[in-house]
Amino acid sequence: MKLGQIIKMAMMQSGEDIEDTEEYRERMIAYINEGYRRMMEKFRPTKTATLYADGGEIDLAGIRDMLEIDSVRRNETGREERYEPQADGKIRVSSDSAYDVEYTYEPKEMEKDTDEPELPQG
Repeated sequence: MKLGQIIKMAMMQSGEDIEDTEEYRERMIAYINEGYRRMMEKFRPTKTATLYADGGEIDLAGIRDMLEIDSVRRNETGREERYEPQADGKIRVSSDSAYDVEYTYEPKEMEKDTDEPELPQG
């Protein structure tokens, strides 16, 4: 369901006239995003990025929505690796290779009528 549909449904359920949507729009979006944020905090959704170590370091700067790292696995073996977080947004690993970095992320807030919440599957 898209944000615009959620807003219309909420307007109908609250007994408000759908034509008054623009009057309530900003407040509705704030409430919807707050509920979405709370729900996702409980689910703790994860993503996996394949990144490459250079000089024994993996640069995490490109992952803007990361909250925390859950695991780092060497791509070729699938084994979990020990890693050391660095102050500069990198992590130190044992060798130069491809790694699957699984991380908990913060979903993007919805703003446009066409935005859809990212809901966990399963």
